[in-house]
Amino acid sequence: MHTFFLTCVALCIGIGQLGRFTLPSGISFYVLESVIVAHSIYILWANRESVRTWKAGTLSRIALLWFGYVALLWVLTYSSYTHRENITALLYIVRVAALATYGYLLARAHINFRQLEKSLDILTLAVALVCLVQYFILPDLRFLLAYGWDPHMYRAVGTILDPPLVGSILGISLLYQWKKGNVWGIGLITLAIALLFSRSTYIAVMVTMAFYGLANRKWVGLTQWVFAFALVVYLAPYTIPARVDLESAKITRTSTVMSRSVELKEGIHAWMSSPVFGIGYNRVGAYKADHPTYERTEVSNHARSAFHSFWLTQLATTGIVGFSLMGAWIYRFLKVNLAMGYVFAVPAIIGLFDNVLFHPLVAVMAIVIAALIKHKQFFTQS
Repeated sequence: MHTFFLTCVALCIGIGQLGRFTLPSGISFYVLESVIVAHSIYILWANRESVRTWKAGTLSRIALLWFGYVALLWVLTYSSYTHRENITALLYIVRVAALATYGYLLARAHINFRQLEKSLDILTLAVALVCLVQYFILPDLRFLLAYGWDPHMYRAVGTILDPPLVGSILGISLLYQWKKGNVWGIGLITLAIALLFSRSTYIAVMVTMAFYGLANRKWVGLTQWVFAFALVVYLAPYTIPARVDLESAKITRTSTVMSRSVELKEGIHAWMSSPVFGIGYNRVGAYKADHPTYERTEVSNHARSAFHSFWLTQLATTGIVGFSLMGAWIYRFLKVNLAMGYVFAVPAIIGLFDNVLFHPLVAVMAIVIAALIKHKQFFTQS
């Protein structure tokens, strides 16, 4: 039964935004979220005899403190927001709680991890392959602007439609295939990453691979990969002739840097309005709506409910208290198994620029591989 659920998880990640549905009320959810809730319930039922003996360690206690804090913050700020804004914020808290619970339960489940590895082999390669097919067959995605998505043109976003999200998943996939020693898989994923034209992804992947390669003394392999990756990134704009003259093909482009700088100032301003306790979890959308510095558009954009930076969003919404608790949570997580840091490093670094770390597609991908690490010490140092 675990195999069935994990296959469904892999499929849901693979189809990306095609598994995302929006209710008439405007609230969106992923089929993936229903799958992990069902799998969590099954794990509890399958372990009903021993679940009472499970003990919450320091990591779990810190996580519960963080969730308790954001829930209390939601109650205390309830009167400051509309009913719909309160429901939306609560659902986001429930989403993160479901993800954390799934990670906790999956690490304790009795799973056939040989079968899981096969599913991950297929998933990691399929995501990269779909991105490449989309890039060459359907490169112009500007029509998606009508549905609230960024109008990407000539970028390998596959079915996930968002370069930072794709970059996070491909970065995790690259580490997985690197450890497996699959040269063809490494090459395929590296090419897909290059065709994202996402500088945050480039930085995150390079830094993570450097730390992993140096920690494991893989000097030769790391050097070869760095040179190959740099060459592919250099040649990437020439894969489609029309791509060369586009602003997004230029590594030195400054337009996004300037817009992010402005948003950084706005995020700090939001944080300073309540520096200790924050403005309330997932309250950024409401904050933007109440401040005239944010331009309103006729099309509702899915990214306007948060600042681009995950870490800035956490600081502004939960304040110093919540941010400190999250820091303690991450520190304890790495202390339990430092190898898990490699899996979460890519989305965490991309999180400096984009809000990706708690996204279901990215988080579940990392959780599944983290469970594999716990059971098989998959990324232990040589």
